[in-house]
Amino acid sequence: MRLTGCSYPARHEECATFHNLLLKARQLRNSPHLKHTGVTAAVTYVGVATSLLSAPLVARTLGADGRGMVASATAVITTLAVAAFLGLPRGMGLRFAQQDERSNSGLVVIGGLGVIAAVAAVLAAPHLSNDNPQTTALIRIASLVLVFAGYGRLGDEIAMIQGRYVLHNVIRSATLVLPSTVQILLFATGHLTVASAFAAMLAGQVLAIGMGAVTAVMDLRSASTAPTPWAFSIRHWSNTVIEALTGNLDVVLLAAWSHPAEVGVYAVSVTVANATGGLTQALNQTHYARFAAAVRRGERVSLKRASRTGLALSVTVGTVAAIGLWFAAEPVFGPDFAALPAIGALMIVARAIQDQWRLRVFHASATQKNGMVAPASVAGLVVLVSASALLHAEGMLDARMMAATMIAMGAFRVGLYGLLSRRKSAKIRARVGRAQRDPAVENEHPATAAKSQTEPGAR
Repeated sequence: MRLTGCSYPARHEECATFHNLLLKARQLRNSPHLKHTGVTAAVTYVGVATSLLSAPLVARTLGADGRGMVASATAVITTLAVAAFLGLPRGMGLRFAQQDERSNSGLVVIGGLGVIAAVAAVLAAPHLSNDNPQTTALIRIASLVLVFAGYGRLGDEIAMIQGRYVLHNVIRSATLVLPSTVQILLFATGHLTVASAFAAMLAGQVLAIGMGAVTAVMDLRSASTAPTPWAFSIRHWSNTVIEALTGNLDVVLLAAWSHPAEVGVYAVSVTVANATGGLTQALNQTHYARFAAAVRRGERVSLKRASRTGLALSVTVGTVAAIGLWFAAEPVFGPDFAALPAIGALMIVARAIQDQWRLRVFHASATQKNGMVAPASVAGLVVLVSASALLHAEGMLDARMMAATMIAMGAFRVGLYGLLSRRKSAKIRARVGRAQRDPAVENEHPATAAKSQTEPGAR
């Protein structure tokens, strides 16, 4: 191909370099991963936009107390939906995506666990709501969705792992876009109450679970049967239980040990912070599919580049959001939310750290090397609970202190994960070195070198 303006030999190398860069730019533009990231980010930010539009309407109409009750009930159901299924949705989703296999017994177990979770939510509702009658009623009504939540999660896992981002984002939009849109319409028609606001949230959950369940049934019916992947699923479940508790326990603890108004302000700050993580979340989900594809091809899976990209995005978007929140919080949300700028800034930092953690969990799941996730998760949970209990005992637990506690917990968790991963990688390299020096050791451990290629934290 002739390069325009490159007829002089002295300029040929320079123009060829420019031409190569142009070709790479065109390839990047047509990259499916870039398109998938764009679609996921678009859905995320549509959800963020509707959430930000509805947040001041809900806050002004329900007040900090009403917003806190809705947030408390939602946190309880969300925690159970993630934690109740023994990790089977992700384990079975990976098994199907990589080997086209399903486990009939695993499907039965998922259904049984959904029923158990729903009954447990009904019985424990008074204790989880600090004996608040409205919150208790909301929890019991929402517990019905837990019966089918496992199947919905399984279908969503299959769609995400296989890179079917249109389907995955349609499911996501049911919980990200629909509830806030309905709440805006309720406000416009004068029907926005605590009950109707929570009903909008519940409708999104029902729709998302329904679409995920249909996806799971349609995909799995033609798959060959195989044993239930209990080993990976239980390891993943031990991690997700702790992660789910860590992700929602802040709201639960604040609801139990503080005033509902504090929960309301804290919930709005979480909404704002989540808005800053939309693009990073989209990238994390795209990286998850790429990690799984690399494992299928037997390639080395690297975390460092994905981590740096996500952190840069979080810092850039978070800085802009914190500045905007500082000037617009009280005029937009009302005088009850005067403390929102400081709390929101803290939660933006906590969200950036949380996105880094989720990337590491995705990486560990794709490589099926979850050994370092559990210790770091447990340590983070201990930090969160112990710090919150200490602050409560001293009479200092409020929304601001809970946000600071989330930063400390997140930083400790990510740092400990990195430390444990590096130590394990160093031990593997030491064993490889000994095997190379001593043939007897090499014969005794023939898979050591191969294992190091996909070990988390190896790079």
